[in-house]
Amino acid sequence: MSIRAAGATLKAVLEDGLKGVPVTVGPPEPGAGGAPRVNLFLYRVGQGQSRNLPRGAPLLELRYLVTALGDDGLLGDAIQVLHER
Repeated sequence: MSIRAAGATLKAVLEDGLKGVPVTVGPPEPGAGGAPRVNLFLYRVGQGQSRNLPRGAPLLELRYLVTALGDDGLLGDAIQVLHER
């Protein structure tokens, strides 16, 4: 799976779980209107470690910043959706 596919998968999971809330992927942009929305920002890519992969198989650790704007409970909802999947 590519890094782009990982971001697209997270976006799809959030869109499915947060019915009707727009989800964007990229640098957070504050102040773009008052409509509720969630943003995913890939802020770190590192080398992961796993004992279950064959030798030489690359493993990346992707870290995302999740932000929610326009609704006080939206961030909690987004984290719950990600945790449940």
